[in-house]
Amino acid sequence: MPMTKSPPMVLVVDDNEHVVRLISMLLRDAGYRCVTALTGAQGLFRFREERPAVVITDLNMPVGDGAILLAELHRISRVPVIILSGYAADYTDRLRYLGDVLVLTKPFEPQILLKHVRARCSPTWQARAQTPPDRAPMPGPA
Repeated sequence: MPMTKSPPMVLVVDDNEHVVRLISMLLRDAGYRCVTALTGAQGLFRFREERPAVVITDLNMPVGDGAILLAELHRISRVPVIILSGYAADYTDRLRYLGDVLVLTKPFEPQILLKHVRARCSPTWQARAQTPPDRAPMPGPA
């Protein structure tokens, strides 16, 4: 009997429980596995525990904001990250050096988010995520 590959896992980090539920339902309905966290610190813990294929995070959160989470993630991994925030402009200087990060503004279009998650779960993006942080080539446009 052939083994079936499990669907990619996505980590969703946002301090707004309603947003977390909404994104989780959207992802699960599209066939992804989903883990969640309500703070940047919880998000880093869940990332280390679960090793998701993609991280979706807010920026403006208590206990380790999204920019701190991104810096830590990029120190240890090249996981693709999608930022969903209404405050991205406030973080421009802090995000400039964090590499391959997509920023979508809240409110966001669910189908646009899914398109970007799908692209980042592709074999090309995932191969890049497996390379050491200091040697990872930048993928082409999604």
